Amino acid sequence: RLVALAEDEARAWSCARIELWSDTRFGEAHAFYQALGYTRSGAERELHDRSQSREYPFAKALAG
Repeated sequence: RLVALAEDEARAWSCARIELWSDTRFGEAHAFYQALGYTRSGAERELHDRSQSREYPFAKALAG
């Protein structure tokens, strides 16, 4: 529900696309986002934090 609310808000602002980042270790989250229509949209990034986090970008086109 929270993702749907974020998508609705983005549409209200006339956004054509929504993007998010997810830690590379969260495989279940990646499957969840993909089931909602998100796709991996680029190269991973390193956050340079204590836990050596890396993230994948995900994006989804928003229909009017």
